[in-house]
Amino acid sequence: MKINFSFLSVAFFILFSVEKIAAQNLVPNPSFEDTVSCPTSFDEINLSTGWSAFCQSPDYFNSCNDGIVDLPSNIFGYQSARTGNACSGFSAFDVASTSNLRECLGIQLNQQLIIGQKYFVSFFLNRAVKNIQEINVGCNKIGVKFSTVLYSALNSIPIDNTSQVYSDSIISYTLNWIKVSGSFISDSGYNYLSIGNFFSDSLISFIKYDNNAVFAYYYIDDVCVSPDSLECDLNPEGIYNLPQQQIAIYPNPATEQLIITLSSSFFNGVRELPFDNGQLIIKGIELFDLVGRKMMNDELLADNSNHYSLNTKNFPRGYYFIRIHTSEGMINRKIVLQ
Repeated sequence: MKINFSFLSVAFFILFSVEKIAAQNLVPNPSFEDTVSCPTSFDEINLSTGWSAFCQSPDYFNSCNDGIVDLPSNIFGYQSARTGNACSGFSAFDVASTSNLRECLGIQLNQQLIIGQKYFVSFFLNRAVKNIQEINVGCNKIGVKFSTVLYSALNSIPIDNTSQVYSDSIISYTLNWIKVSGSFISDSGYNYLSIGNFFSDSLISFIKYDNNAVFAYYYIDDVCVSPDSLECDLNPEGIYNLPQQQIAIYPNPATEQLIITLSSSFFNGVRELPFDNGQLIIKGIELFDLVGRKMMNDELLADNSNHYSLNTKNFPRGYYFIRIHTSEGMINRKIVLQ
C-alpha cells in the first residue's frame, strides 16, 4: 500500500494545531501586561488591553508608574506583580456597606465556551494591606463569573450569589500570591469573564485585622481559563490561608510511603485563622491524577493529628496532585511516585 507522507504530515500538523488551540488559555492579556497606556490614577483598568470595569471601579497597577498605582509600592500596599510588571486590584467587600458594594473587572474571552465542555479556571490573589487602617480586611467568596453579556460600570454584573469558581476560604495571606482554582461544565455559550465577589453581604465571611478596617482589597494576576487542566493547573502547588513553612511532604519522589506533617499555626507571631489546640490538624486527604480523576479520599473523621502517612505502593507510578484539608485551610501539592 502506498502511503502519502505529505498528506499524513499535513494531517498531523492540523491535529497538533487543533490540540494546541484547544489547550490554550482563553483569557487574553491574562497577566495585564499589554497596556493601552501607563496608568496614572485610580479606576483605570481599561488601560490594560481588553479589560474593563464590570461593576464599580477596579484599578490597574503597573511599574511604569511611580505614583499611587505603581508596583511594587502603591497607595494600597507593597506587592510585586506575580509575573511581569503589572496586575489589577479591586475591593471585594465593604464591611460598612449594606448594599453589596464592591468592584469587579471583566474581559471578553478569546473564544466562546462550548456547552457541555468542562473548563478549568485559576487566578492568583494577594490581600492588600496598608498603613491606612481602612484597608485591612480579609473575606471569602472571591471568584470568577461567566456571562453572555458585556457588563460595565453603568450596567453592572448582578450580585446574585452565583459564581462558577470561587474560594470558600478567607484569603488572608499578604506576603505571597495565593492561587484559587477549580473547574465547571459550561451550561451556556459564555463569552465574557468577570472577577470579583458575586455573593450578597450576608453570605460573606470576613476577618477585620484592625478595629477600624472597612475594605477587603485584593491584587489579582495571571488569570486562566482552559479545557486543559494542565494549562491552568487545576490542583496547584499553592496554599490557602497557610504559610509554606508550616508543611512538610517527603520523600518526594516517593516509592512506598509519603509522609505529611504540619507545624504550629503561628507564623512570624501572627495567627491567621482559628486552630485546634495550638496546632494545625489534618482533616482529610485527597489524591488526583493529572487529568483530575480522584484516586483516593480519606476524610480522617476520627483522627486529630498533624501527621499522616500514605501508602503509595499500590498506585501506578507517575505524577499526582495531593489535596490536604486542614483546620486552617486547604493545601495542594504536586507529588511524584516512582
